[in-house]
Amino acid sequence: MGVNGIYGLSGSGLDIESLVKVGMMSKQNEYDKMYKSETKLNWKKEAYSTLYTDMTSFNLTKLSDYKMSSKMNAMTATSSNSNTVTATANGNAASMAHSVNVSSLSTNAYFSTQVKGKDADGNDVGGITRANENAENSLYLKDNVFKGIRVKEGADATYTYNDVTYTGMTATTNGQGETTYSLTGATDGSSDVSGLSLASFTTHASTYQIQDDDGNWTDVAGDAAAISFTLRSSKTTEGGLSESEQAAQTISYSYEDLMNGKSYNNLASDIKGLNIGIQASYDSVNDTFTLYNRTGGADNTIAFDIADADNGGTYAAQLLNNLNLGQVVKDADGNDDFTAPTHAFAAGQSGADADAVGAAGTNGSVKIDGQTYTDIKDNKITVGGVTYSLLGTGSSRVTVAQDTASIVDSVKSFVEDYNKMLDELTDKYNETVYSDYGVLTKSQEESMTKEQVDKWNEKAKSGILYRDQIVGKIISDMREALSTPVEGTDGKYNSAFSLGISTTNDRGHIQLDDEKLKKALEAEPNSVYQIFGKLDSNDEYSKNGVAQRLSDVMYAGLKKIKAEAGSSTEVSDGSSIGNKILEWQTKMSDFKKMMSTYENLLYKKYDNMETAIQKLTTTLGFVTYNQQ
Repeated sequence: MGVNGIYGLSGSGLDIESLVKVGMMSKQNEYDKMYKSETKLNWKKEAYSTLYTDMTSFNLTKLSDYKMSSKMNAMTATSSNSNTVTATANGNAASMAHSVNVSSLSTNAYFSTQVKGKDADGNDVGGITRANENAENSLYLKDNVFKGIRVKEGADATYTYNDVTYTGMTATTNGQGETTYSLTGATDGSSDVSGLSLASFTTHASTYQIQDDDGNWTDVAGDAAAISFTLRSSKTTEGGLSESEQAAQTISYSYEDLMNGKSYNNLASDIKGLNIGIQASYDSVNDTFTLYNRTGGADNTIAFDIADADNGGTYAAQLLNNLNLGQVVKDADGNDDFTAPTHAFAAGQSGADADAVGAAGTNGSVKIDGQTYTDIKDNKITVGGVTYSLLGTGSSRVTVAQDTASIVDSVKSFVEDYNKMLDELTDKYNETVYSDYGVLTKSQEESMTKEQVDKWNEKAKSGILYRDQIVGKIISDMREALSTPVEGTDGKYNSAFSLGISTTNDRGHIQLDDEKLKKALEAEPNSVYQIFGKLDSNDEYSKNGVAQRLSDVMYAGLKKIKAEAGSSTEVSDGSSIGNKILEWQTKMSDFKKMMSTYENLLYKKYDNMETAIQKLTTTLGFVTYNQQ
């Protein structure tokens, strides 16, 4: 339809839509050219982006390994007595034998409840003591520290049961110390609930009552601290904590917390949640509680700072005493040995030094090649590139030798990774260009199936980086980095090719002669690491190893790709191609507006023509009528 919607009324027989379409063809062709240019730039940007990602991965996850002595100069360490010591050696370790004599192992601070049993006199010992004698196997902390605890009758409190809130409660205790609670005043108007056990609902009371040994009840505030103590995982010095302020954190429970079911499992979980390196657990089968500092040594502790009597210290001390914590130590043979509880915890005590209220680990001692080391914390020590793991007292001989098989495997991996990266670049550089396949316009795509479009575009994208200068430079630099001898190496082996690496074709693909490499390692054990991992202090190209050179090639190539096309498919990245795409998009947008204006002008022209023809027809018809 025309702008005014009137063409065709004159009876002229003109196909205005077709006329307008023909008139727009030249404009549409101009727009299609712009669209094809913009699309081709996007394809090129995508191709560069893929290379950027793969080159970055090659550089950071592959080449970094081939700079390491642990890969290119791998060593093995064998112990003659693996019950005493095991060892690992890094690439800096010398091939030699070491004498090792372990005098003592380091230990960790370790507390545990004594398992239930009988002492020499036949008396019951072990297990956790509970103040509430009627709750022998209770998991709840309230039964550990209180003979009894209850909500004060008539106290200002609310209670939640089955999502219904109640505003009052009465408590009745029988002769066996069992308390039954009755709720009243349901806010939703439902009937009262009676005969409930404490576990059936959650209390939110302002006042509780606790019972002493004589059976008397005393009021306490629900939000007041009932139990409060600080755990320390490291000793303090004159300047403060030896590790960090995180080495001391506080556990605190209110009377309401205890009333509402805080358990030994909650205590263990909360201690672990302090994130100060102390593990805790409760064993319900044996009724034991354990505390363990994951880091050994004399500076690492499990020590308690107990609050004063007015701030939760009284029941904190009672809880710790009732846990019957004994220290677990190492005997002369390095086996765990339980020491019966010796601490008497009291409100206000400080365990900052771990001597009075707590426990500390101990340092180990070992003599290696005649030198004595006495500050071992975790039964591990590294000397001369060898890491010794101490497992028991006694002597051993640790022999360090080069791990030839591992080094050969590393060089094989390098060959595979190098070929994969080079092949990807070379394939893009030499990829076939199908000149008969260009960018499809939108109208062309609409006349084809998706499969046809995909196959067409695969051909059209082929060769997008054909003979690309950036890609070609990277390929050339990679081959040069591999083939150029490394200056400053010891001995006759000074290049990757001298180690048994050679090219297999004119594309630079390489292969490895295993036997030649093994002979090189036998003659000069450090040759592989010097050729691949060497890093010159002045970063001179000729003195750097192959891995560092290739890494420099990757960085230089990535920098050029980023400037040319960015590091992703994002258009607004300031790259040359990205800016060109934005320019085309702006031109296309402006051209679209111009096309719309031009199309309206064509319709208007044909509308005017139709109007003129209609007037002429009307006039001629009137004249003919009058003549008759």
